[in-house]
Amino acid sequence: CDFDTDLCQYTQDGGDNFDWIRHSGDTPTKVGTGPSADHTTGSGTHFPASGHYMYIETSSPRRQGDIARLVSPTYLLYRGSQCLLFWTHMYGVHAQRTLRVSLKAGGTTTELWSRSGNQGNQWFSVAVSIPVNGSYQVIFEGVRGQNAHGDIAIDDVSITQGIC
Repeated sequence: CDFDTDLCQYTQDGGDNFDWIRHSGDTPTKVGTGPSADHTTGSGTHFPASGHYMYIETSSPRRQGDIARLVSPTYLLYRGSQCLLFWTHMYGVHAQRTLRVSLKAGGTTTELWSRSGNQGNQWFSVAVSIPVNGSYQVIFEGVRGQNAHGDIAIDDVSITQGIC
C-alpha cells in the first residue's frame, strides 16, 4: 500500500488517543520533524506533491505518551512464510517517540518490531517476518514523545511470500 489513492482498507483504531493522517508533502510542523515528501514518488516541496504517506502529527494538543494505531485489513497465511515490508521516517531531535509494529492473531497481540528516537531525516526500510498460520492483522502504533518534533511516517507497506 503506497497510500497514494486511499488507505488500502487500513482503519484507525477507535481505542487510541488520536489518528494517523494521510498526507502529501511537508508535515505541518515543517522544520525539524517529519518527511518533506512521500517515499514512493519522492515528491514534496520541490516538486508537485502527488504522493501520499501516513503519519502521526505530534504537535499540540498531543501529549507525551499519546498513542495512534493504524490497523491493516485481515490477511490469511495458511502455510509457509510471509514478510512485512515497509518504509518509515522518524526524524526530530530530542523526541523520544516510538513506532511499534504488532501482529494480532487469534485474539492475541504480539509485538514484532519497535524503534524509538531520532532516526535521521530519511526514509528507511524495515522487513519483519510474520510468524503465524491463519488470519492476522498488522498494527502500526505510534507513541508521541516529549515534544512536537516527533512525527512518525510510514509508506509503501507490503506483504510478500517467503522469509524476509
